[in-house]
Amino acid sequence: MAHDCIHALKRPLGLVALLIFLGFLVDPLMAAQLQLRHATAGASQTQVLVGDIIDVALWIDSEGSQISGAAIFLTFDEDVFEIIDEDKEPAIAGFQPFARGGFLSNGEVFRNAWLEADDPAASPLGEQIDYSVVRASDSGSGQIATFQLRARAPASAVDIRIDETGLRETRVFLPDGSSDAFRFITPLSVVVRGIGIQGLPEELVLARGQVDTTSFRLASALFDPLYDPSEIQWEVSDSRSFGLEIDPETSLLTIRAPGDTSPWERLTITATNPDGQSTSVEVDVFVNAAPSLTAPEPLVTVEDVPYELNLTGLLNDPDTPASRLSWEIDAPADVSVDITGPPWTATITPEDDWHGTAQIGLTVYDQYGFSDSENVEIVVTSVNDPPVALLSPNVQLTRGKQDSSLNVSALFADAEQAAGEMTLSWLGADQVGIEQQGEAILVTAPASWLGSEEIQLQVTDAEGQTASTLLTVTVVPSLAPAFLSPPSRLGLAAGQQSVIDLADFTSDPDDPLEELTWTAQAEITSELLVQMSASGAALIQAPDGYEGTETIRFIVQDPSGEFTSFDLRVFGAPAGGDPLLIPLPSIDLPAGGVDASIDLDAFVLDLDHDPDQMIWRAIGAPGLDVRVDPTSHVLSISAADSISGAYQIGLEVTDPAGLFTSGLVDVFVTGTNQDSTVVPDPDPPVGPDISLTSLPTLNVTAGTLAQTVNLADYLQGAKVDDLSWELTGGNQTQAYVDATTGHLVVLADADATGPEILSLRGLDAFGNIVVEGLVGVQITVVVPNLELAELSESAILFGDSLLSIDPSQILISSAVDPATLVWSASATVGVDLEIDGDTGALRLGGEILNSVGGQMVTLQARTPDGTVEEGRLLVQVLPIDGSAGNERDGFEVAIIPNPIQPDYLNLYVVDSLMSLPAPRLRSRMVEWFDVGVNPLGHGIWQGSQILAPGVEGTIEFLALALDGQTLLKHSRSIHVGTATPAAGRILSGGGADLHLTSGSFDRETVVAIIPSPISPTVELTPLSVGFELHATQPLQSNAVLEIESADLPGDPLADRSGDLYRWDAASSHWQFLGGEHLEGAVAIQIDRLGRYALLADRVTPVIESATRESTDGSARLRLTDGGSGVDEISFQIDGAPLLARIDYDGEWLTIPPALSGSVTVRVSDHAGNVAQRIVELGGSLPDGFDLAQNFPNPFNPETTIPLTLTRAGVVRVEIIDAVGQRIRVLRDGELSAGPHVLQWHGEDDTGRQVASGIYLYRAITDEGVKTRRMTLLR
Repeated sequence: MAHDCIHALKRPLGLVALLIFLGFLVDPLMAAQLQLRHATAGASQTQVLVGDIIDVALWIDSEGSQISGAAIFLTFDEDVFEIIDEDKEPAIAGFQPFARGGFLSNGEVFRNAWLEADDPAASPLGEQIDYSVVRASDSGSGQIATFQLRARAPASAVDIRIDETGLRETRVFLPDGSSDAFRFITPLSVVVRGIGIQGLPEELVLARGQVDTTSFRLASALFDPLYDPSEIQWEVSDSRSFGLEIDPETSLLTIRAPGDTSPWERLTITATNPDGQSTSVEVDVFVNAAPSLTAPEPLVTVEDVPYELNLTGLLNDPDTPASRLSWEIDAPADVSVDITGPPWTATITPEDDWHGTAQIGLTVYDQYGFSDSENVEIVVTSVNDPPVALLSPNVQLTRGKQDSSLNVSALFADAEQAAGEMTLSWLGADQVGIEQQGEAILVTAPASWLGSEEIQLQVTDAEGQTASTLLTVTVVPSLAPAFLSPPSRLGLAAGQQSVIDLADFTSDPDDPLEELTWTAQAEITSELLVQMSASGAALIQAPDGYEGTETIRFIVQDPSGEFTSFDLRVFGAPAGGDPLLIPLPSIDLPAGGVDASIDLDAFVLDLDHDPDQMIWRAIGAPGLDVRVDPTSHVLSISAADSISGAYQIGLEVTDPAGLFTSGLVDVFVTGTNQDSTVVPDPDPPVGPDISLTSLPTLNVTAGTLAQTVNLADYLQGAKVDDLSWELTGGNQTQAYVDATTGHLVVLADADATGPEILSLRGLDAFGNIVVEGLVGVQITVVVPNLELAELSESAILFGDSLLSIDPSQILISSAVDPATLVWSASATVGVDLEIDGDTGALRLGGEILNSVGGQMVTLQARTPDGTVEEGRLLVQVLPIDGSAGNERDGFEVAIIPNPIQPDYLNLYVVDSLMSLPAPRLRSRMVEWFDVGVNPLGHGIWQGSQILAPGVEGTIEFLALALDGQTLLKHSRSIHVGTATPAAGRILSGGGADLHLTSGSFDRETVVAIIPSPISPTVELTPLSVGFELHATQPLQSNAVLEIESADLPGDPLADRSGDLYRWDAASSHWQFLGGEHLEGAVAIQIDRLGRYALLADRVTPVIESATRESTDGSARLRLTDGGSGVDEISFQIDGAPLLARIDYDGEWLTIPPALSGSVTVRVSDHAGNVAQRIVELGGSLPDGFDLAQNFPNPFNPETTIPLTLTRAGVVRVEIIDAVGQRIRVLRDGELSAGPHVLQWHGEDDTGRQVASGIYLYRAITDEGVKTRRMTLLR
């Protein structure tokens, strides 16, 4: 692309040109005038009398301009005027109220009409007539038409108006076919002289004998524009029933009603003024007698029996039919009254079981509101009611136990007597004991009987009336107590003692711990002293010099005799704290075999340390490989293939304190027989007898396992691993014998409960049963404690009908299954609670959600066994009008015009963190309305807003969402208006003004200004928000956009001037437009809609040092400007402009080969920023002044900037931030020719550390100016 040496790519619109353009936006109004005149007087003001006919002329003055017609639309008050019923053009169909005049008489009458009430152009403000002439040609002034009105009522001043705002506007037509408004219009103002009466009642109702002196103040009701009320003559028509008198001084009409009859008459009141004009009104006068009631004697009825009162006999009304009467009742809560008729009857019904005296107020009204009231007294006498049984209870008791939960008042009720005043008796208590203690009923179960018994309970009131109910008592056996994970061993040093509280791990489902009995059994030869307290504490004392191992059996028994026990092995530990090594069993293994059956942690005891803290060392024997796993402490022994016989290995154990002990383990290795021929022993030795002693009962908690029984302790004559073991009979358990440890392992199902018996069999190698035994298993269920949070909180948006709450939010005890609980809720206002069948969530609703604020709800949970716990929930109903809530990065409303349907705006609610539930989107012009949204996924929801013709104002959009209990909000506003083809307008909003001319759109169009924030770039600083200009129709002609400089974040001292830019979506950058700078704003003419903003470019263009040679010898420089763009390029030699052809393709500047020597290349952008560089031309661009890329980059906290000079001179190096502000001068002074390096430590001129971001560094020398980017990452 070729340009002249000094070339401007685009210049701003000049101020004079802009003002001229704005002057053309609004066409001057046509100078024509339209007047309504009295045709005879020729004036626009006149006076007439009521009944006079007015000739009205339509007078036009075109002020010398040629006009082709006019359309005139008039309105008059039909209460003051009426149109003369005379068709001015009988030959034309329809009524023609206008007669043609001499002006515009060569045209065609298009409309001559009196509008009907249902005409779309008709107005409720009066009668309308319409006259229009088209296709005429005239100038000057004259009557276009006349019409006639008759004055029908007096008026002080009333206008016959010319309408300019109706569906049919008043317009003048021009020869070019266009139309315009009249410059001046003048209505006809008329004073109608006459007389009228206003404000008197149309109907008056008087009581018999009443004298009315206030209803007819005739002077106040008079209207006469000329005469005073004292000059008016008043008359009233004669009456045969009423006394009538008009006071001549006050013009007050007095009416006296007869005292014994109720007549009706229509009176005529006439007023006459001195001109003989008169007016009259008619008034209907009624006389009415009020109804009267006679109070009856006190009424008497009995409890629960209604009373029928004949009201007709107590009522008198001489002139109102009974059917026209109405009643009002004032009755206390103890009785209800229902009136039916006519004939009128009052049914008085006492409340159930109530007796006493009540006063009932009765009021009767006639059709005119006359009334009478009386009080009726009713006495309700009491009747004794028999007692009533309320329920038939069932009680389950453990034998020997008592229950006192039953209460007489809970089982029986009597309307007259308290429960404690009735006599209780029973029948059928043969086994179960019954005793009455006040109102409580004490039920005692026998200690030796089980079963159910039905007992007949009966109460008798004071008058001998009875009621009975059935009490069922079931006596069940007591459940045995159980030990839960008791200790299995205890170490005691000689002379020491230890206390074990058995109650800590004892459970009994039906007896309190205080009622249990505790005993201990020691071995016969025991040296230990064991003492038990009544509370279950066991004191174990070891005598001086105590050594060895003993077993103590602890037994707990409930009052019914059920018991359980566990064994505690007590080891004598050295007093000095040395670890104690318990004798280990001997080990048998075959030659070449491996044994890993012994866990050494089970054979060491240390008073001060746990087994897993011990360090083991094993000493082997010839042919035996011995090792101890350092983590599990499992002893592993491997025998060589070639050995057999008895061996001993040594073990040494050391505690963390360095104390140690040692011991020996016997190992028996069985040799391998090398002879494959086995000769049976003709006389095999008889093996020892094998037996299994009685096994203890195992206590297992549901869902856990127990392995406390070591079969080696109960098996005699063989080792556990000599036999294979079978276990049968378990319905709720799985059991097996651990081949490694010899322990019996029993696993109880999670829902198991109660006892089980397992059958245990030991089989030899041939499958023969060698030993058998039974194992008792007692399975207990650990019932989790129900506990609710004392106070929790949940939030909901106002307008939501249900608040969903996860029970885990309220439950503290996680082991409780929420599905097994029964929930209820209560509050000071109405609250409903339901359970979501799918999720189990609690769903609250009702009146509690109907107002904004906090409400405390009490939640109650009940377990199947009757345990009840309560917690409080603070329900916060949050407002949805934007008055509450916090804004959060990543939650926002975005407004984007629909590219396919411009009548719609796409509304997006964005949650970039994708962590929120569905939001609420609302819109408001006057009142708030909800906008429906649909989820699009990835934290985005979409709604829409239609731009309907006629809309005007600001629409605010508000997004709300709950992040836990926190209300998030974000709002955006747009500014909309409706433009018509015939008129220009200005649409303003958010700091932007859009000036539209007539013809901007070819049809009625909705225009929207949509502000949205924009981010700065490296070279552009926002001085306003972005403005999306959108319309429902294409823009047909140019408009003017004016954007104010906003108070955005940044340096308050920075230059706030800038230029207008338009966003180019194709290239994704802001396109420079420029504009005329006004005070605090910039304006420009635009020919398209889109997104605009006011931006400042304070960064100079970049002339890069990189060059490349083309084939013709020309040189190239790369010119870039990411802000406003390159505007002018010039060459200078010694400061003087050089006329040369410039070839710039938007990126590369090609320098012709004819240029040589030292040439200054000067580049300016559209914002006026200038960069220049001196180039030595000699066929190519030599290496010269160079500002290289910093290193490292990105950097933290410092970086190095290389700089090379071709000659000595003054150098200034600056650091500039992303908004164009200079923050640091690194060098400002002389530098010699050659390479240099500068250091920047990430600080500004004040020594403060700057924030992470993109920065520019610029070197200014005599050879030119260069700029590069760098990134600081902290």
